[in-house]
Parts: sequence; structure tokens; C-alpha cells
Amino acid sequence: MTTPMGERINSARKGMGLTLDQLAEKSGCSKSYIWELENKNPPRPSADKLASIAEVLGTTVDVLIGTPINTVADLKPEDKVFFRKFSGLDAAKQDTIRKMIDLWDDEQMGPERWANKITLMLNAVQGPDRFPVDVERLAIEYSNKVFPNDPITKIVPRDFPDFDGVLRKGAGAGDGWRIGYSTRMTSRGRIRFTIAHEFGHYLVHRLKYPDGVSCTPEDLAIWDSEYNRVEAEANLFAASLLMPLDAFRRAVPDSMDATFSDLKEVAQKFGVSLTAATLRWLGYTQRRALLVVSKDDFILWSKPSKPALRSGAFIKTSGISPKAVPYESPVRCNPNYADIDDPIRHRAGIWLNEEVLEYSLVIDQYELGMSLLLLQNASPVAEIDEEPVEDAFDHFMKPNQR
Repeated sequence: MTTPMGERINSARKGMGLTLDQLAEKSGCSKSYIWELENKNPPRPSADKLASIAEVLGTTVDVLIGTPINTVADLKPEDKVFFRKFSGLDAAKQDTIRKMIDLWDDEQMGPERWANKITLMLNAVQGPDRFPVDVERLAIEYSNKVFPNDPITKIVPRDFPDFDGVLRKGAGAGDGWRIGYSTRMTSRGRIRFTIAHEFGHYLVHRLKYPDGVSCTPEDLAIWDSEYNRVEAEANLFAASLLMPLDAFRRAVPDSMDATFSDLKEVAQKFGVSLTAATLRWLGYTQRRALLVVSKDDFILWSKPSKPALRSGAFIKTSGISPKAVPYESPVRCNPNYADIDDPIRHRAGIWLNEEVLEYSLVIDQYELGMSLLLLQNASPVAEIDEEPVEDAFDHFMKPNQR
């Protein structure tokens, strides 16, 4: 028989439209562990894991466990003093204190919780078919509503020599915050992602960095790495805001063998680059797949889906000599190749030690080759929790990449 805590987790999970697999992936817990919490009596919760689950579900451990303070008698002595003082205030001052508490709670939220909160608001106001996100208008209007004394007031292009995006506090009193993005960027999808990235810094990090944040192209390339947690969190916010997982999953189901044509179509819908859409799909798909980006016939970087990584199907590029693109790949020595609808099936030993279906294209503007490798699904052959840190840099935001 399930417990009240199990029922709360189950209800919150289903309310967000998450399966056990999806909640397990997002929280870093195993599917069996979450199932046990929802169904076993008594459950055996770990404090750290329960905190991670609560964060994904947009709630707190106290709420999941069900241990709220019910009466004044439950309060600590110092809290009783506060409660008596609060009870003696007039209604206006009580309301001010409530808003301050709500504001403090907002300041503690992580990037995904912020993105989920805004996504729910946008869904309610604009409906589910509201993409691409008007992130410039959203950042200014939302910050003025939620933080009227500390809002974002301007978003402007600037000729930054070294940065793609900047979040800065205005010099004068009441100037608020400003977001700048580099005039070197021409792709609207890339500009939209950069603004969303800086908006994430504003929501999650501005108290920690009161002087603001400057972001290089490399900073905006870090999605899942411990190398720079602050930048990774801003990228996670941007991806979650511009490509909400539930909406993106409806467009490209997690069981689908997506092609570049499929991902190009969904990228246009969400107003992001093809590379960003491909990386978003690789982050949740159940299929074994890899994205490989190359230049001058050598592999720059690659990113596997989690099922591919766990089966040992990935291409290591950092810390070793440059690895050449196989001669059999259409992108090698073929700068005009752009047929994304005509895949080539490679035998084992060409890309990996198994048969691979390759969809390829060349982006002339950046002289880049892109190969999407699809593999047959297979059982994991190795216990690999995550890709090596040096291979987790998704360099699609660099000036010479899309």
C-alpha cells in the first residue's frame, strides 16, 4: 500500500506530465527508486535524492513528506515571538511581509524550476502553440512584474569583441539591469538563445553576482558540464524556456528515430538553431544516436544520447590526437553536400564498431560538417553514468559554429 508521501510524489509527477523514466532522468535517481517511493510502505527516502526529486517537481521536501507546521504550539519559541508580532500588524504590513517571503522563495529557485514556472504562465496566457518565445519582451515584462524594484530595463545589440552576451546593472539609481548581445551574431535563433541565457543569469545568479556576468561563446556552449556550473545553469534555463520538454517531446517523441529534416522543422517552430534542437532531442530520446560536428575533415566534437553513451557508443575527441572523419562519410572532402534526406548506411568499423545510419549536411557559412548517426537499440554494455567532462562541451554557440 502506498503512503501519503508516495501519493504526493505520484500526483506531482503526473501533474507535470512526467513518466517514471523522465522523473528519474531529470532528478538523477533510478526509475526503481522513484517507483519504490511511490508504491512501497514504508518507503526508504534519501534526503539528497528526495531534495532532487522535489526540485524537479517544483516543490519542497517538507511538502512531499507532509510535515507542515499546523499550529502555533508547533512553533519554536523564537518563531512564536515572530508570529505574535506578525499577528499584531495591520493588513497592509502583513501583505508586504508575505510578498517578501514569496520573493525570497523565488530567489532560491534553480534554473529548471524558473523555466517551468514561466512556461506554465505562458501556457495559461498564450496557449500551448505559442512558439517561438518572444524572449526580449518576456524578460522585460516578467522582471518588471516579479521584481519591480530590480527589473531588466533594456536589451540591446552591442559590438562586443570577446563576448556573446552580457548582463549588467545600470549605473544610475533605478536604471535596473541590461542585457547586451553581440552584433557579430546573425542567426536569430542564436540571438534568442543568448538573450534567454542572460535572462537565466538574471533570475538565478544576479544576487550572487551583483556586478553582472559576461559570457564568452565557450560559456554559452556548456550545457551539462561541471566545468562551469553557473554557465551550465543559464544554458539549462534557456533550453528549458525556449524548448519546453513537454512541448518538444510532443513534436519529436522520445521513441522516434529523428532525422535532420524532422529536427530542422521543429527548430523552425521553436525559433532555435538546428544544432540546439538536435542537442535537445539527444538529451531525452530513448534511441541510440550521436551528433558529430566536423571541420576540414576532422571531428570537432560529438554528443551521444544517454542510451548510446550507456551502451559504449560514443566518440572521444578531447585529450587525444585529432580524429578524422571516415572517408565513407558524405561530409568528408565534400563542401557542397547538403542532402539531409538521403542517409547512408555504414558497415561496422566505419564510424563505430557496429552498423550506423548517417544523415549528413554541410553548413557552408561556417564550413562545418554535421552528421547525425542513428544506431540500432541495444542493451547497455557498460555502466557509464555520464560522458567524460571534456566531451560535454556542445560548441554550437561559438562564432564559427551554428
